[in-house]
Amino acid sequence: LQPSTGAGFSFSSVYDYDGMVYAGNKTFVHCAEAQKRYNECSTLMICVENGTTHYEFMKRAYPPDYFKVGSTSDELREMLLNDTCNVMARDKSAIQYNLNLMKVIKDRNFVVG
Repeated sequence: LQPSTGAGFSFSSVYDYDGMVYAGNKTFVHCAEAQKRYNECSTLMICVENGTTHYEFMKRAYPPDYFKVGSTSDELREMLLNDTCNVMARDKSAIQYNLNLMKVIKDRNFVVG
């Protein structure tokens, strides 16, 4: 109990957040990390999941023509595979623990920034 109020403490649910990273083509991962959109980065296209903090960041950091929005991690993976985007923005752990995505990254020689 809190001495001044006599009330107990309450805590929110635990959420494991380990930061946003970019995964995809090496050149474009570097472009995304540097927020560079000219020269070799002029065709940068980032896939991001709707309703996430990453999506909110994209809306502030990039003009809308530099990112595409998906609704699930599977959809983002497909967008990366079919070249709708050349980079995806996700939690680092969401990439590392998604075996299907890790296979795509390995098969395509992609990098995780």
